[in-house]
Amino acid sequence: MPSVNRFAFVLAAASVVGCGQTGPIDCPSKLRPSPRSGAAAALVPATGEIFMIGGTTANGALTDELWRWSSGACGGWLPLALTDAPLPRTGAAALFDPSRHRLIVLGGGSTGGVQALDTDRLQWSQLQPSGGGFTGRPTLAVYDGARDQVVDVTVGVAQLSFANIPAGEWHFLDVMPPLPDRPPASIALDPTRSAIFELDSAGLHAFSLLVDSWRDVAVTGDLPAAGATLLWDDTRRRLLAVGDGLWAASLDGNGTSATWTLLPTTGAPVARAGAALVVTGDTLWLWGGRAGGCVYDDLWQVDLNTEVWTNPQPATSCP
Repeated sequence: MPSVNRFAFVLAAASVVGCGQTGPIDCPSKLRPSPRSGAAAALVPATGEIFMIGGTTANGALTDELWRWSSGACGGWLPLALTDAPLPRTGAAALFDPSRHRLIVLGGGSTGGVQALDTDRLQWSQLQPSGGGFTGRPTLAVYDGARDQVVDVTVGVAQLSFANIPAGEWHFLDVMPPLPDRPPASIALDPTRSAIFELDSAGLHAFSLLVDSWRDVAVTGDLPAAGATLLWDDTRRRLLAVGDGLWAASLDGNGTSATWTLLPTTGAPVARAGAALVVTGDTLWLWGGRAGGCVYDDLWQVDLNTEVWTNPQPATSCP
């Protein structure tokens, strides 16, 4: 199964604690998030940092914790305790907006709303988009950089456009989603085809951002198991699916058909649900998740060239 990497983190309200400062922080950091599932994670491509927020802890409670991971000699996990943070949540969407250097967080809580984290200043702000509200549900959403918008396909299709209003403006499309709704589902954005792919128990579907319509995708090969999480591998221009194995899908030119292959990875982690997953370059990172009665706090990574898993942070909570 998948893997996750190391992240550098910041402590406490306004101060950054890290390498070279006195105090209890080791270099590299020995801190890590407690066991949880349902956390949302996003990559900052320019720095290689990964931000992870929320989730459901081992005792079933929702958390609002924010952690940041960075690599390097003094890398690792550190908590970010910042003012004006979002309420506790699980199953949220965490999306990076590169033009404004901010992490957009929506859904997954008991209330609606859209929050943004300035990843340079480490400051939260509450966005107040025009055009309607947003409910606090588990969320399937992507950031579409070509059109400067968030696209949410959880129920119907909603677009949160930042093109003219920095705080955003909601537009709700009169578009029928794949019916009936078939959870569990996961999505990934293919920027080369301007399409959002959705994997659910009925197969693979695609929403075209060019013509605002859904279509079914013809699939062949070794199909991913139900409940697998969909990701986009931008380096190899392919879909990945993570479940009780790791699959890759090659797409035809228009994205109307896909051929799945179960990759022959070695050293994979225990199959699990609710893990935080990020693809960065040649590496797929996986953190936490749950399997049976176990909730994990481990970090895994798989080299997408060699297809070998490694375990930089073994689990402390489960065998």
